Amino acid sequence: MAHIVVKGIKKQYQNDLSEYLYNLQRALGINRLHSKLIYITFRRSVDGDAMGYCTGDDKLVNIEIAKHGWEFKDLMIAVAHEMVHAKQFLRKELVDGYMYKGRNYWECAYEQQPWEKSAYALEVKLYNKCWQKNMHVSAKKHCTFI
Repeated sequence: MAHIVVKGIKKQYQNDLSEYLYNLQRALGINRLHSKLIYITFRRSVDGDAMGYCTGDDKLVNIEIAKHGWEFKDLMIAVAHEMVHAKQFLRKELVDGYMYKGRNYWECAYEQQPWEKSAYALEVKLYNKCWQKNMHVSAKKHCTFI
């Protein structure tokens, strides 16, 4: 598993989020990337009106999720969306935020960016597959909470 560090989430959600992130990594095929690091920060808001942002490279990914004014389920769907981007960065599919699978999309409109189309197409499917109402979290936490 990539090591995940999470900041800004209430203690009552940590076990479920840990298991959810574990399930997301397995579903996205990044569960064997042991030397990679993903930081996830839940903030009151992020720049603009986005629910989340993801930046990074093939070693380190930073995800920010805006938590103010959103239902918990919406936050978890946003986490799934941004984890798709994390996979894209870690697997070198998305480089420098505009090179996707070797093609330059610098002037591409947001709605047409293939990495966004992919994330939007997968976010709810991943949530439905990876979030389980009665998750039984193993004794081992799958991420670090600060």
